[in-house]
Amino acid sequence: MADNLLRPMLTKLLASKGEKKFFFAYGAGKRKDGKGDGELAVRRKRFKKQEVGGELVESKQVFEGICWVGKGEADAETIYFQAKGKKLSPMIVAKMALTAKRTAGRQYDFQLPSPDEEARAGNLEDQTDANGAPGEELDVPEPLIVDAAGVVPPPPPDGAVAFKARLQALMPRVLEARKSNPAIAGDLQRRLTEATALAGQKDFVQAGALLNRVEQLLEDMTAAASSGAAVVQRFNALTSSLKAALAAKGPDLARIQALAAAVGGLLKNKDYAQASKVLDELAPLLAAGATPEDDAQPALAEAEADRAPVSNVVLTQARLAWDAARTKIQVDLQKLEQAILDAAAGQSEYDPDAVAIGARRLHGILDELDARLIDKLDEALNAQVPDERQRRQQEAARLVKRHLGFVNGDPLMALVDDNGFAPVAVRKTAATALTTLASKL
Repeated sequence: MADNLLRPMLTKLLASKGEKKFFFAYGAGKRKDGKGDGELAVRRKRFKKQEVGGELVESKQVFEGICWVGKGEADAETIYFQAKGKKLSPMIVAKMALTAKRTAGRQYDFQLPSPDEEARAGNLEDQTDANGAPGEELDVPEPLIVDAAGVVPPPPPDGAVAFKARLQALMPRVLEARKSNPAIAGDLQRRLTEATALAGQKDFVQAGALLNRVEQLLEDMTAAASSGAAVVQRFNALTSSLKAALAAKGPDLARIQALAAAVGGLLKNKDYAQASKVLDELAPLLAAGATPEDDAQPALAEAEADRAPVSNVVLTQARLAWDAARTKIQVDLQKLEQAILDAAAGQSEYDPDAVAIGARRLHGILDELDARLIDKLDEALNAQVPDERQRRQQEAARLVKRHLGFVNGDPLMALVDDNGFAPVAVRKTAATALTTLASKL
C-alpha cells in the first residue's frame, strides 16, 4: 500500500513549493518483491513504527522524520530529509532515492539539508490530512518540564503569538551561533525543531521550556567564546617572542614549533581549555629565550650545551603513548572500512571493487602517521651518549610537529570522525596523543 501511494505523495510534496513539511518513514532491509532494499513512505501525518516494514522480509531499522522541498530555483526539485532520533547518513539517503526510483518509477533528488535549510524547516507548517488531523507522534513525548521550583508554569495568554515572537527574536542569535560554532548546530536545531513541533500541538509550556534550553546553550557558548577570546589574545601576545625564537633556532626550536602548532590546531577546533594548557608549556620556553640580541648566540650556545635530554621514563612513556594511539586508530579505521562496505553491500548501483578500493584509502592516514616516531624514540632510548640522545629527541619532536600539521590540516582527517557510517575517534585520538607528546619532548 505504501508503495502505491509513494509517487502521488511525492508529487504533492514537490507541489508544496517548499512551504509545507511532510512526514516520512523509511525501513531498511530486503524487500519481499525482490526490488532491492528498503520501504519508503511519505504522507501528511506522522507515522507509527508498525506502519512501515510490511514490504520487507525483515526490517532492520526504521528512520522517521520530516521532509520538505527547497525554496529557491536551484533546489525547487530537491527533497530534503531530516530524521528524528536516528541520524540519517548520505548512504541511507542514497538508498532511499533508489527505493523511490524502483517503487515510484522515477528518479528523485533526495538530499540531507544544509544548516540553513534545517533552520528554515523549523518554521514550516505541518501538512495535515484532509480533515486536518495532525496524526500521532511516533515516540513517547518527554516528561513534563517544570521550572526550578518544581512548578509547571501556566501557558501565556496567547501562546501561539508569544511563541512565534520569541522564536523570531532568537533566530538571529541561533544563526550566528551556528556559523561561529558548527559543533553546537545539531543540538540547537534539534531543540528548535522539537519546540516548533510542540507549539504546533499547542503545548506552549513545553515549547517555551525548550526555548529556555536554547537560550542557555547560547549563553554558555557566549561565555566560552569570551574565554576563548582571552586564550587567543594570550597567544597573539606571544607572537613577537615566538618569531624571535624561531629565527634564533635555539636548542628548544623543535619543541617550540610543535607546541605552537598544537596551540594553533586547538584554537581552530575551539578547544580553548587544552590550548591554554599548551600555552602554559610554551610561554616559559619563549621567556627563557628572550635574551638581548648581542648576547643571543653565546646564550643559545650555552643553553644548547647545558640542556640535558629527557629521561628514559619520559621517552618510554612517549613511545607507549604513540604506539597505543596508532593501535586504536588502526582499529577505528578497520571498523569504518567495514561499515562502508556493509552499507554498500547488495546495492547494484555501486561497484563493489571501487567501493573496496575507496574504503582502503582510509588506511593512508596510518601511512602518514607511521611508526617512524616510535623508531626515533627507540633510537633516543638506546643512545649511549647525551648528545646523541638529544639529537634523536629533537628529531622525534620534529616528527610530532609534522604529524600535528597533518592532523590539523588534512581534509580527510577533518571529516573522518563525523563520517555518517560508524562512530570513530581517529582524529581525536591522534590530536590528543600528539599534543601530549609535543609538551614532553
